[in-house]
This record gives sequence, structure tokens and C-alpha cells, in this order.
Amino acid sequence: MKNELNIYTDGSCLNNPGAGGWGIVVIKHDGSIEEYSKGFTLTTNSRMEMKAMYMALKYAEKHGKGEVNIHSDSNFIIQAFTK
Repeated sequence: MKNELNIYTDGSCLNNPGAGGWGIVVIKHDGSIEEYSKGFTLTTNSRMEMKAMYMALKYAEKHGKGEVNIHSDSNFIIQAFTK
């Protein structure tokens, strides 16, 4: 589809709470890829999963001109949007 974006999200934390980070990978309709991430010294896994989704939504708001598909492996995040 023209202007389709696929955004993959993930967040993680070591020794919850502890050091962690979030990341998103954006695959554009032309096949080009953009990656964004940030680390934190003291955080939680849930916070990083939420931050990754937030950043994906902010990216989609700014750059999404067509269909946007956001993917997450977090049941916590998926249920937040579907239930």
C-alpha cells in the first residue's frame, strides 16, 4: 500500500526495576528503515514497553500519511489497546 508504515516496538529492563530502554523500528513503504531508541539507568519493563508504543504513535502522528501498522510483543500493551 502506498505510504504504508510498519512500526515494531520493544522495551526491556534488567533487574526490574533497573537499567532498561525502548526502541522502535520503522519500515516505510519504499523499504527504507529508521531506528530510534533510548536507554535509562533506572526504569521498569512496563514503562519501557509503554514508552516504545508512545514513541511509535508520535512517529505515526507526524509521518503517517496512509495505513500505519504498529507491532508489539507485549501482551500488556496489546491488551491496553484491545480491551
